[in-house]
Amino acid sequence: MDSAGSEDEAGWPQDAKTEINRINTAPNYYVVLHVTPNSSETDMKRNYYKLARILHPDKCKEPGAEDAMKTVALAYDTLTSPIKKRLYDAYMTDTNTQNGEHVESYAEWEARQGQVQLPAWLDRLLRIRGVSWIVLIGLLILLIPVLIIVFLLSIIAWVLCMPVNFFIRIFFPDKYRRMQEEAREQEEQLEAERAAMRAASRA
Repeated sequence: MDSAGSEDEAGWPQDAKTEINRINTAPNYYVVLHVTPNSSETDMKRNYYKLARILHPDKCKEPGAEDAMKTVALAYDTLTSPIKKRLYDAYMTDTNTQNGEHVESYAEWEARQGQVQLPAWLDRLLRIRGVSWIVLIGLLILLIPVLIIVFLLSIIAWVLCMPVNFFIRIFFPDKYRRMQEEAREQEEQLEAERAAMRAASRA
């Protein structure tokens, strides 16, 4: 039988004090929720509500009930999220918590996953005095051509995105003047039509 037991096991959950002690000594979140890694989300939800009914601080005045309920809620939130559950299962594999061995807490393990681990040879190399400066200068030398290319591309993009009228005025002044004259003629024609309409309305 799995260490987490079955959610239909007779006599579970027990009284609040017993459950608080069980949760505080549970080696993993599956044991906290009294489920197995293969249990369905429905089973986890059912057990969560069973524990909440007896451990909720509003109903239970046993010492440690609030902390136990927080652990139950955290276990439920973790195991019912596919992403978090996958990560938690990896933690259990890494730390061997399924065998009762506890190397580090899940929070410690999760924080460690976000750290970038440098290769051992590179870590030793960077510890030598002056090497880090040489590496930094080398990176800058490599980045300078990239920065120049980016700068040139930015200028090209700015030129290509210039307003059309400005571009035409600079490079095609004759065409620009014709466009201006046509615009003035259209404005004058529109104004004449407006004047005619006003005169017609007064008549």
